[in-house]
Amino acid sequence: SNNYVDASGVGHLYLRAQGDDKDVRIQSDNGSGGLTEYFQADGSLGQAQMYYYGSQRLNTSATGISVTGGITADGLTVDAGASDATITIDAGTAGVTSADAKLQLIGSFSGSGVAGYGNIYLDVPSGGKSDMYFQTAPSGGSGGQVNRLKLDGNGDINFYATDGITQAFHWDAADEQLHVGGTTA
Repeated sequence: SNNYVDASGVGHLYLRAQGDDKDVRIQSDNGSGGLTEYFQADGSLGQAQMYYYGSQRLNTSATGISVTGGITADGLTVDAGASDATITIDAGTAGVTSADAKLQLIGSFSGSGVAGYGNIYLDVPSGGKSDMYFQTAPSGGSGGQVNRLKLDGNGDINFYATDGITQAFHWDAADEQLHVGGTTA
């Protein structure tokens, strides 16, 4: 039979841990007959923590939330108020290589009620290799991604032919020259 904690009155149901620095914890089966944490309201740190089979996945703090693992959502709104909104992909995290740091901008964006209003800034931090590539699937959709546009850290700009390898247009920033198919324009 099932066990229930019911609040059938008109008021709220409170679970309280009134001891100094004490927690409220919710535990359940770990899938192997034992118990494990699923939720903890940490009274000493002021944090709410959620677990997946005992492994912490979400933690609240005074500055926001921290998530361990991936996030799947049907939308994301970054509202920084009067300051710039920033999304940072940190490739310096353990187990993540710089090749894993990818940002996809899909669909439209809007501001001030007008679709497409505003600017999108993609910033490659200085230090090390600071080139930015724009890639798409190749014609026919098979194989890996191919280069379409490369913005070099030195100011050069490269547009690629359909093969994603051959430079169709190349802007040489140092010489201030445009090369079209290997010919200076």
